[in-house]
Amino acid sequence: MMVQTKRVTPKHIISAATVVLNDKNEVLLIKGPSRGWEMPGGQVEEGESLKEAAIRETKEESGIDVEIVKFCGVFQNVSGSICNTLFLARAVGGTPTTSPESLEVGFYPVEKALQMVTFKNFRERIEYCLKEEMIPFYIEFKLTGVITMKPILLEEIPILIKDYVRNIHSISFPRQGCTSDVGIIQSDKGRFALKRTKKPQFNVWLKKEIMVLRSLNKETSLPVPKVEKFVEADGQSWALFEYMEGETVRAALTKTENKKKREELLINFGKIVSDIHATPCPEVLRKEKTWLDGMLDDATYNLLNYEVDGSEELLEQIKGRRPSKMKQSLIHGDLTVDNVLVHNGVVTGIIDWSGGAFGDPRYDLSLAIRPKSNIFEWETDKVSFLKGMEATF
Repeated sequence: MMVQTKRVTPKHIISAATVVLNDKNEVLLIKGPSRGWEMPGGQVEEGESLKEAAIRETKEESGIDVEIVKFCGVFQNVSGSICNTLFLARAVGGTPTTSPESLEVGFYPVEKALQMVTFKNFRERIEYCLKEEMIPFYIEFKLTGVITMKPILLEEIPILIKDYVRNIHSISFPRQGCTSDVGIIQSDKGRFALKRTKKPQFNVWLKKEIMVLRSLNKETSLPVPKVEKFVEADGQSWALFEYMEGETVRAALTKTENKKKREELLINFGKIVSDIHATPCPEVLRKEKTWLDGMLDDATYNLLNYEVDGSEELLEQIKGRRPSKMKQSLIHGDLTVDNVLVHNGVVTGIIDWSGGAFGDPRYDLSLAIRPKSNIFEWETDKVSFLKGMEATF
């Protein structure tokens, strides 16, 4: 019998952004809730031209009316399937106005504006648009992480960790997340994973991860990294872990073109998710308050004390739409294809446990099968994953 597979249509995100100048030759910037200062811009809607999207997004995010001067070029995030189109524009009206997407709005001298923009390669985008000799430009790059963190420098590593690993030969940097710097250390004593956080909120998360991992290492047989050292100093937190061999499930799925191997990877991913939920939860992770109540309390605190995505209105909507009760179990809390490691198709490790808790297993499931580029975008992937989950019962 011939098996028909669904053809997957390539998907790309197209955005349009503007570098806007006023009559003083100052640059318009908005301050977003998660990326800091940047030029206004956003996704192109269906039936809308790039130019129309650039004008609309600028008005919505800043309150400024603009006239497009010229098309400047494209920055293509190849890994993320995102094409960012850039325009030079002139302010012709309106008043700087904040919005849910912009906490602050203003015009700034070019030099100051460039210093203010620190997210990814956004500064370079502005610089290219302001240099006539660079236009038109096409820049392609690969950034799979949400934020590209600065590498860890050897002199920054606490002496306690340096003494433990003995004579560091090199530090390499894998795909980075948005809350920490991660490096792989090669030393006289072997290989280690080093994680550093620099903000109070993220320091708390790393400290919790250490507690979770120590309890899991002591009371379960799950393949999680051993904590070698944990240091808090100068407003930063450092954690040294044993190195776990393997690559992420996402990386393995992206590389393989063999259907059988793909199915095997997804089955094993499903099995480890089920294994986590079937593992008795360490007592230290069990709280008097329910997991959902704790999550909502944390969300309320973070909304009041940190710059976060979302709003008070959205939080109230979530509180009013609580899911039905579910038997609680050990959960990972961020169980995505980026946090499970595999080697030759076999799961070798589960990392990033700051969300570990006695909670609702549906939360893990929803994150595990959340569609990503060419992963869980069609039913066959989900069927393989569920086959793995069922195999453990």
